[in-house]
Amino acid sequence: MTTTVKEDSAENTFVSRRKKLFLIAYRMTGSICDSEDLVQDAWLRWQRTGASQARDADRYLTRIIVNLARDHLVSARRQRERYIGTWLPEPLLAEPSRAEEGLIEEEAIRFALLHICEALTPNERAVFVLRECLELDFRTIAALLALSPANCRKLAQRSRDKLRAHREIAPRDAPADLLLAFSEAARSGNPDALIRLLRDDAVLLSDGGGKALAALHPVRSPLPIARFFSATARALRPEDLHPILVNGAAGLLATPTNQPCTCLTATIDHPGRITTIYLLRNPDKIHIPGHGI
Repeated sequence: MTTTVKEDSAENTFVSRRKKLFLIAYRMTGSICDSEDLVQDAWLRWQRTGASQARDADRYLTRIIVNLARDHLVSARRQRERYIGTWLPEPLLAEPSRAEEGLIEEEAIRFALLHICEALTPNERAVFVLRECLELDFRTIAALLALSPANCRKLAQRSRDKLRAHREIAPRDAPADLLLAFSEAARSGNPDALIRLLRDDAVLLSDGGGKALAALHPVRSPLPIARFFSATARALRPEDLHPILVNGAAGLLATPTNQPCTCLTATIDHPGRITTIYLLRNPDKIHIPGHGI
């Protein structure tokens, strides 16, 4: 009886923190599937030793998940070197009507930020997540990562320096009306209409993972981007396009008949011109709740 009560208490303690642990792992890895696996690994460790030994469940579980994710990034980077084409994060998708449910709207999980975090080392990313997202002090971060506070401060500064340039160029996610105008211009096959919406140094990043047609390399500058979309979007019908939330920001989901689904989101500069377009076509990364896709 006592054992059962303890087991129930340990399970409840973990379950109440599962969402937080998933979000830490997701901020670290940019992968939903990998994050779910890491949370499961954390649960197994919690069952074996943590539930009976940990005085502070939050601290113990945070330490476990962030270090599991940090170790995972080392091997994941080697795998991504063999990835076909551009690797983009796996998006958190939701219907616009569910925007009020919260968590995915946080700045720390912006799709663009997840992508540029790929430029950080595993240690830099761990410190960034713990400092900027969880707002922990450097002494606590140092204890969680088995590093010195001074080293953590240096890692935090490096991560901020690496991310600053992008944030200055693309401070905002593109609004839904701009994405709709972009899709209409693309379907019309009129490159000039598309070019007017793009910043001069705009870039298109597309991820097919070798499983769907996509540009293998970044497409840079307005004219090549306009030509790409004019050639690929003409066959889309209005009913093929659906508004979707991509990590809490506006996006579009294309569901053409007998073709892979495509998910699109973008960032804009201060005047409102599109700076970066993220196009996901890898079917392993597109999971829409309630759509069976």
